[in-house]
Amino acid sequence: MEELLVLVKHGISVALVSPREIGKIKSIERIIGKEFEKGEIPSGDEVSKAQLFHLIETVKTTEVKEELGKYLPAILEQFEDLEKEDIIKLFVSSEFNPMLEYYQKSYDLNASVSARDRERGNRMLVGTEEEIEIETTRTNNVFT
Repeated sequence: MEELLVLVKHGISVALVSPREIGKIKSIERIIGKEFEKGEIPSGDEVSKAQLFHLIETVKTTEVKEELGKYLPAILEQFEDLEKEDIIKLFVSSEFNPMLEYYQKSYDLNASVSARDRERGNRMLVGTEEEIEIETTRTNNVFT
């Protein structure tokens, strides 16, 4: 039984691609008439920085519940021997340290790929910011 499938998609495409899959990407580029743009995967430091500032923004916009008021005197007493900057460092560190440790151990995913890495299937990021319209026809489960 023949089946016709037409897909029309608009948007941004992002793909993590191993070096051995570049040929497939080139085929897709020919089919859609668009060229993918190679992008860089953010480094662990860049991810950490973005997460840190997201955390700070979240803290700044957090709603303070009235119920906190009954605990505030005891809380302030606990922090009375600390400077404002030290309190900020401690709160941020309590949330941020585990993530920072994780990303400090991460590999640079944008480093050039060695033969050994190719065998392991390390990936690079490619994508296009252009609007893509794809029309695909499928007959007997084969895309043409």
